[in-house]
Amino acid sequence: DESQAPPGAPDVETKDFILEKGNAYGVDFSMKTDYKRLYLWFVYSLGYVHRSYENSQGEMITYTPGFDRRMNVNVVFSYTAGAKNQWEFGARYNFGTGFPFTQVQGFYEHLTMPGGVSNDYTTENGQLGVIYADLFGGRLPTYHRLDIDVKKNFYFSAHSKLVIDFSVINVMNRKNVFYVDLLTGEIVYQLPVMPSLGLTFYF
Repeated sequence: DESQAPPGAPDVETKDFILEKGNAYGVDFSMKTDYKRLYLWFVYSLGYVHRSYENSQGEMITYTPGFDRRMNVNVVFSYTAGAKNQWEFGARYNFGTGFPFTQVQGFYEHLTMPGGVSNDYTTENGQLGVIYADLFGGRLPTYHRLDIDVKKNFYFSAHSKLVIDFSVINVMNRKNVFYVDLLTGEIVYQLPVMPSLGLTFYF
């Protein structure tokens, strides 16, 4: 919303509608194996996204949007064990290069001077203005997360069983950045290490 944005914010981040041109291209490499009790799936993605628009000064601005991720890797693993396949082991790993974001170079006091020359700028209370760097010119740190899961099945009949499920999200407790407040510098992280235990009865 343009009315809520701090002075100095780029057009593309404040306008409700903007006309752009762009292109996206990339390549995926994948491998999958499903042999007996083992399942393994691997995908590597390489991608590029560029956009261009004309700003209010008539200049063509080319940038990489906030969802442009250069590389992404996903690995999924599962294995069943036991005479009745009562044990299930699983893991998922995801790695991704950082998303673009617009960095801040500095701040200034933005004076609107609603009364024109009759205003005294020495006593006027201005808004906090932001001096931005190149649009989406910075990159967040790389993202990676490993999740694991162990299940034990207890069979009571052909149609009923109890499943105990122990899982851990973000085993390595990686501090993946979710959001950076550009005005305060506060960093908000995604999920920390998070173990859980569940019981499910099927009948």
